[in-house]
Amino acid sequence: MSIPQKRSSIYGIDFSAAKSACKKIWVSRGRPVGNTLHIDECFRLADIVGSGVNSSTGRDECLAELRSVIVNAKDAVFGIDLSFSLPEPLMEESWEDLVLSFPSKYPSAEQFRESCRSMAGGKELKRISEISSKVPFSVYNLRLYRQTYFGIRDILHPLVRDDLACILPMQKAKSEKPWLIEICPACRLKKEEMYIPYKGKTDDRQNARLRILEYFLGKGLVIPSSLQEKAIQDTEGDALDSIIAVYSTFRSLPRLEMGPDSFPENYMVEGYTFF
Repeated sequence: MSIPQKRSSIYGIDFSAAKSACKKIWVSRGRPVGNTLHIDECFRLADIVGSGVNSSTGRDECLAELRSVIVNAKDAVFGIDLSFSLPEPLMEESWEDLVLSFPSKYPSAEQFRESCRSMAGGKELKRISEISSKVPFSVYNLRLYRQTYFGIRDILHPLVRDDLACILPMQKAKSEKPWLIEICPACRLKKEEMYIPYKGKTDDRQNARLRILEYFLGKGLVIPSSLQEKAIQDTEGDALDSIIAVYSTFRSLPRLEMGPDSFPENYMVEGYTFF
């Protein structure tokens, strides 16, 4: 099964559910040119939000702005560092029903985490694709549960409810709508054997960001020097994560071309981590 049409734009999103999400979410946008990917933008969400919205704006407003970025790019594929589902033993319905009922079923992030822990008998279960890709934490781990909660509630739920995007591989890819896939920058770094400490203000961490960036430049990324400098100077590593995310999305296109029928059945319930 082939994809309905080629995507003219490819995005990588380093997602955050922090209260100051506008300052934490970074987005990179590229376009495929043969076997290479040219990065045209790398920006913090706070840099593009409209009048009346700034870096101190609350999480709800910022995630609404992110949804607008997605909805307005109808010929794009978005790779977002976000868990799209739960482990199958915790699923009481289909994936789409889970997403649609999510806000009413889980009124708060804390209730979401406690419900998952209770159903799992206190264990932190992982999805099959997380085990195979060596993701370090469960979707409801203490370090991740807010990201999972607000990502499903405020990004996936509205997009699925209003049929504004295609969430792959659980839904069929449609040519007239943007596509979303789940990616993991850390998994990509592990796969490339480049999983080294790079977040921080010290010289060695800055040099590590430069080393990682140069590695991906050698793998087919084309990035203007100004954007390279932005990624190197961002001490929290979020800008670089968004670049790794867009690269991972680009490299996932052949897998997407195989279509949903090529994915094992459990991935249609639990989601699939591309990397």
